[in-house]
Amino acid sequence: MDEVPLHDAFREFTPGHQTLGQNEVHVFAVPLVGASERYAEWLSKDERDRAERYLILDHRRRYAITHGALRVVLSCYMGVDPSALKFAYGPRGKPSLLGDGPQFNLSHSAQLAMIAVAAAPLGIDCEKMRHLERPDGGPAQGKAARHDLVDILRAAIALTDKVHGLRNERVLQTV
Repeated sequence: MDEVPLHDAFREFTPGHQTLGQNEVHVFAVPLVGASERYAEWLSKDERDRAERYLILDHRRRYAITHGALRVVLSCYMGVDPSALKFAYGPRGKPSLLGDGPQFNLSHSAQLAMIAVAAAPLGIDCEKMRHLERPDGGPAQGKAARHDLVDILRAAIALTDKVHGLRNERVLQTV
């Protein structure tokens, strides 16, 4: 399995009471390695049934870790046992907490899941970097790929400005 090196800014998470400021976003990185049993005990019957539908055992394991970890994180904000959390699902399957609680978003790719929590709706995405080659054998990364990504991010930020009146230049600082 791929090892997931995390940036030094991520520290070990110890479950306990979490508070969330109005303008804060908390981000949790969850390496999807190891056994899933300790996470599976917190899943609802529907989540366990969904995990069982995965034909590939590693996908079942990663699902259980991801959704169990999500429950642990959210339970720290809600002050309840992880298995007590109840979710509603939107038309496209996006979960939200029933009742009052923080907003959250979940993304996973390969051996890593990311959980973002805030007072307002938000999104997070992670993707495993793939090392692709061009037809001529050269790497698909470099100035051209980087330039395209910067243009895409600028267009996304401009659209966000128009739709929500928000601006976040830090996205471009990471490129």
